[in-house]
Amino acid sequence: NGVIFLLDVLIICLILKLRSDYHVRLQASLARQHDAIPVPILRGGWALPGNVDVLWANLKAVTSDYVYQFHDDLVPVWGDLWNLKIFGADIIFTSNPAYVKQILATDFSMWIKGDDFIVPMKDLLGDGVFNSDGAMWKFHRSVTRPFFAKDRVSDFETFEKHSEEAIIKIKGRNGEPVDFQDIAGRFTMDSATSFLFGKSVDSMSAPLALPYTAKSGHSTVGGSSPTATPFSTAFKSALEGYSFRLAIGKMWPLWEIMGDKNKVNVKLLHEFVDPIVERGLSNKNQPCSTGRTGEVDGPKESATLLDHLVSVTDDKTVIRDELLNLLLAGRDTTAHAITAVMYFLVTEDPQIMTTLRKEILDVVGSGMTVPTFDQIKEMKYLRAVANETLRLLPSVPGNLRSSVEDSVWTDPSTGVRYFIPKNTRWI
Repeated sequence: NGVIFLLDVLIICLILKLRSDYHVRLQASLARQHDAIPVPILRGGWALPGNVDVLWANLKAVTSDYVYQFHDDLVPVWGDLWNLKIFGADIIFTSNPAYVKQILATDFSMWIKGDDFIVPMKDLLGDGVFNSDGAMWKFHRSVTRPFFAKDRVSDFETFEKHSEEAIIKIKGRNGEPVDFQDIAGRFTMDSATSFLFGKSVDSMSAPLALPYTAKSGHSTVGGSSPTATPFSTAFKSALEGYSFRLAIGKMWPLWEIMGDKNKVNVKLLHEFVDPIVERGLSNKNQPCSTGRTGEVDGPKESATLLDHLVSVTDDKTVIRDELLNLLLAGRDTTAHAITAVMYFLVTEDPQIMTTLRKEILDVVGSGMTVPTFDQIKEMKYLRAVANETLRLLPSVPGNLRSSVEDSVWTDPSTGVRYFIPKNTRWI
């Protein structure tokens, strides 16, 4: 009944409070031993046990605002280093370049993905390069790194084909508004799957969403994108579901107590990728253009990532994990960057667009459709536009790591020493 439920809630709140207070006192003691102080703990407006109100505000922002907007709004008040302390767990936020450099460079071995990231993402990413640590991470990195050589990243024909399809799609609207972010997402999905799998999911083939000003009666009125392909839709839904797991932290299993809604999306992704992997493995020993069989000395110029992976392993799960990991890394980041560049080009000083267009015409010319790698390097203004866009709206605005041992951070401007406990999660 209601009384028992209320008592249960009060007991849980008391346990959370006692646990949190114990950790605070323990860390204060450890910090003194290191001649440091604990990272300031963020306090919500309601001061609820376990900082539940902070967690709730963060989840609300994740689902209805820009990524990390919740944290960005707190910087003017709390500075660039603080501890969310959700349910007693240390979850620190920092945007201080000195601390970020320590985590990602100078103290790299002390910060790992850890179970807080790997376990929630396991079903989607498996043991791929972005969901592994230590020897497994080194293995995946060594397997994929040779493929991304200069001659591969400068293979612009693949991207030209899909960009032409995007332009035709936009022109076909005859001046009607288009959702450019949707276009960019389809373009990167199609080009990435071509580049990685050797087979595009062809998401650009579905009708574009219609604007809110369109006449009623259309199934896509209202800006919602139609199902471009089952794969694209499942991929997007899976990313949203697993991102929510990361946002909720260790408590994510409670939100799925009635069932894992992500399973159906992962199943569909595997059903698409597995036959492609099977074909890649069955074809790898077929005669090459040289007449030799089974000889692979690095990826051929026309090879896909799949071709390269099957040349170094027969493990279907390893290959599938790697393909999905790199699709995750390349699709959304590129789509965001393209969308952000276009946003600034149409909203900022028109001279930026004029100068950029002139440089492209001067270097590439109007007759050539595909630039060379050297021409891309020559276009310094293009690089400046891309760099400034990513500075203002980074495609990867945050990262997740966990500490493997106690350490101390020193504020470069004040000299204050902050104690960072083992098993601290950084965002």
